[in-house]
Amino acid sequence: MAGTSKAKEPLSAAEIRQCADLMERIPDGFIPPEIFPKWVGKFPSGPMEIIIFDEHGQVFMIPRPDGDKEYPGKPSHCPGTVQRPGETEAQAIRRAFKSGEGLNSLNVQRVIRICDADVMKGTGRGENPTRQERAVIWVGFHKGPFTGNFGGFYDPNHLPENTLEHHRNTLIPHAIAWMLLHPRVEI
Repeated sequence: MAGTSKAKEPLSAAEIRQCADLMERIPDGFIPPEIFPKWVGKFPSGPMEIIIFDEHGQVFMIPRPDGDKEYPGKPSHCPGTVQRPGETEAQAIRRAFKSGEGLNSLNVQRVIRICDADVMKGTGRGENPTRQERAVIWVGFHKGPFTGNFGGFYDPNHLPENTLEHHRNTLIPHAIAWMLLHPRVEI
């Protein structure tokens, strides 16, 4: 698996065995950051995106972390997570709210899984430049003033300029459409 092989050249049987052996050594639920962007770019992924609205209909957005190789430049996005082996979707969502992604500073009593959304790989409207996704969208409401120091609430029509394209034009519109169709749901 030397770095000199061409990207489109098929793997030999020995290289396939070597890949399989190396994959066995990676702990469950962890893909090293150096491998993750190359790995998920090869297969559709299934992130769980959490769209949080406040009482004024604004959307909670956070910046990507410093040094993010997948989306450089700290673009804004809605928080989310991925399901780890042995974890239910509900457990993954609870874990996300305990993490340092800004969700732990919100007053959200309940979230609802509203739909799945196809996000195609590409650079067009609503697409993800790094991979194809089948995103699971969850919606929740924050009550009271926002007192956190990471992220913030934005009018959906005036999101930060650097908002990830697939969040701006696919995920958030799905959540807004769901809310318009279910106006009496108390979250």
